[in-house]
Amino acid sequence: MNTDRPGQSDGVDVIPKNTFQIENGITLSKETFLNNLMLRYALNRTVELRILIDAEKQENSRGLKPIAFSFKQKIIDKNKIVPAITLVGYASMGSLSSKDFRTNNVNTEWKLAFENTLSNMITLGYNIGTSENFKNFNLSVSNGYALSGKLSAFVEYFSTINKKEHNIDIGVLYLLNPNLQLDLAVGSPVFTHSNDFFGTLGVSYKFKKNKYIGGIPKSLKQSRNFN
Repeated sequence: MNTDRPGQSDGVDVIPKNTFQIENGITLSKETFLNNLMLRYALNRTVELRILIDAEKQENSRGLKPIAFSFKQKIIDKNKIVPAITLVGYASMGSLSSKDFRTNNVNTEWKLAFENTLSNMITLGYNIGTSENFKNFNLSVSNGYALSGKLSAFVEYFSTINKKEHNIDIGVLYLLNPNLQLDLAVGSPVFTHSNDFFGTLGVSYKFKKNKYIGGIPKSLKQSRNFN
């Protein structure tokens, strides 16, 4: 199972064709409570559509943040030293939000996600991109470690370079079964006097494809010869 949480980087993987996946988490910091929800659906083995729905409470603002529509387009698979590469795009709709966050703007974000396999247990992922309609330059680097068949960990650096915002986080992911995963991460800004630590806890679930055929459970269709 592959997820795009709890780290800030987008992975190169597209979920399996016709699969629907839900990823939800809560992020807490000194002044912010945020619920992150991502809905993912794969059209085929290389294209995935997503919707991001976040709700936030921060100081005097609270409610639904601008809903974002996103896609992933796999470009190439990894091959020896050549990394896997995937294009990821977002469009955040300022009008689709609660009044505290509502604007008339549509903010876009574009990034290329890369991944190299360093060993049977270690992967290196990195994203290069731009956000806020090309105003920001963003960079992230993540090292993933497969500690066992069910448990993995990562350490990640992510930054908005032009704003001199630098952060680091670490986390773990635990696969309860092939379709259900839990995650936990903590992080903090670096190269600054700010002590705005944050933590996030989440769960992801993948709905099995081909579970139903034409609205009738597959097992019933096979046993009762439905037409």
